[in-house]
Amino acid sequence: TEAEFGEALWAHFAKIEKHVGEHAAKLNMAEPPGIDMTPVVFSDGVAGCFYMPKEDRNLPLVVWLGPFQVSQGYAAPFYRCAFPAPAVLLCEGFPVFAYDPIGTFLRQNERRDFFSKAPDASLMAKMVCDARHAIDAAQQALKKPRPIALYGYAMGGMTAIFTAALDER
Repeated sequence: TEAEFGEALWAHFAKIEKHVGEHAAKLNMAEPPGIDMTPVVFSDGVAGCFYMPKEDRNLPLVVWLGPFQVSQGYAAPFYRCAFPAPAVLLCEGFPVFAYDPIGTFLRQNERRDFFSKAPDASLMAKMVCDARHAIDAAQQALKKPRPIALYGYAMGGMTAIFTAALDER
């Protein structure tokens, strides 16, 4: 429902803020940087969030492509990483666009039904298509041109490589 979606977005934002605060402490920053969050719906109803540090350093926009097996979504702490990437990037001043890959968090049902709707389709192709649409959505949310970087972990890393190979941006 829309209420569950809203709660989930704010839960993601709270996790991101928490991780930004933890990373800022590791960097001995006096206080964590301020962050603005803008929810964005793109492609065929995929929900994402554009996170912008309040102090814009004009750094490249990073599209975060999270791992495939994350039941809590892109903002969850990753058990194989020393720190969650979106928080680290935000602490360093990078704007970040993030969304849950198909099969994770709020998109688990979408994955379950994927092959019954498109039996000859590729789940990786869907992830690459989503990433390309995320780039479009991120550029629109930013409203001012700047370089874009794809940054992924695990399956998100593979998605980033395939997307970069197929998208000239």
